[in-house]
Amino acid sequence: MKLIGPQSSERGAVLIAGLFLLLVLTLLGIAGMQSATLVEKMVGNQRDRDLAFQAAEAALRDGELLLNNAALPLFNGTNGLYGNPVAGSSERWTVLSWDGNDSRPTSGDNLAKVAAQPRYFVETMPYTGPPGGSLEADTPVPDSAMYRVTARGVGGTNFAVVVLQSTFLR
Repeated sequence: MKLIGPQSSERGAVLIAGLFLLLVLTLLGIAGMQSATLVEKMVGNQRDRDLAFQAAEAALRDGELLLNNAALPLFNGTNGLYGNPVAGSSERWTVLSWDGNDSRPTSGDNLAKVAAQPRYFVETMPYTGPPGGSLEADTPVPDSAMYRVTARGVGGTNFAVVVLQSTFLR
């Protein structure tokens, strides 16, 4: 028969083991919450970058549509239309002001959920002919022109920026 009362030999070992188990479970729960918060931030950043990419794609499409027009505007260095880049100079997209007249806004509706509307600029490029083409003196140069369209899109915050380029042969 087991005695209950002051002569009992139980000293609370089960209570201490239970408290230790609760402490371990609490620490695991906190670590799980921190991991979930980190994943949520990563997903938000990826969504922000995707918005920026889609905005840049929209601006790139606008620049290519401009080049599909029958009559092209003058490429005089204003309103986002530039002549051939100067050899040895910085890339235009790194030195341009994307907010002013250095670039062109997209022509369509304003995009929702982006921090800044996408913009683009177009440069003429020297035409070198088709790959493997002939440079014979009596061969006429094809009547073609090459252009480079550079587009910049911003995501839901100003921290997500995507710059895209395409080369367009007309």
